[in-house]
Amino acid sequence: GKGHLSKAVAGDNDIEIGTSSEELEANQIMYEGNVYELNEDIISVLIMGIDTEAVNNVGGQSWTAEEGSYLNGGQADTLLLAIINPHDKVVSFLSINRNTIADVDVWDADGNYVGVFREQIALQHGYGEGEESCERQVKAVSRMLLDIPINAYAAISMDAVPVLTDAVGGVDVTVLDDIVYPEYSMDLHKGDEVHLDGRQAYWYVRL
Repeated sequence: GKGHLSKAVAGDNDIEIGTSSEELEANQIMYEGNVYELNEDIISVLIMGIDTEAVNNVGGQSWTAEEGSYLNGGQADTLLLAIINPHDKVVSFLSINRNTIADVDVWDADGNYVGVFREQIALQHGYGEGEESCERQVKAVSRMLLDIPINAYAAISMDAVPVLTDAVGGVDVTVLDDIVYPEYSMDLHKGDEVHLDGRQAYWYVRL
């Protein structure tokens, strides 16, 4: 993963961050003159929120893919890396913006590999379907983070939102913006503190 880092200053010399210098071990990188070593005991899990139908207005879609197309994987609109330290018993989270520009492996609609392009990282999941899409998304995130190992992943579709919400008895939220759609029984206003059931929670995150 060292080759994916840009330049940094170490002393009086410009060097590639994490270049295969004789002074660095295979599990080390250099950043801004400091050497960092991979903690191999850390466990990381990539949590993906997948949307296969991106809506830009009620009843509309911002994109579609033809049936049978190789581009039906949907977009990873949520990317959350859980970092687990088993010794300290601490779990940290790294939220990755879906619009982060990163190296993405691209295929065409017929499944032919095209190459690596700089795209929004959320788009990586769209190339393929099922486990294939997930594994490619994991690879893209790992590569962006200097090839750190990602030990496992969990992919959750939008369809799971109402099921999971109802399973925990609903959720309490403070409304961040006005959401008024009578056809979906949504009449929420910024600053309201409300309890949402599964169906309401789905439309809350969707709209």
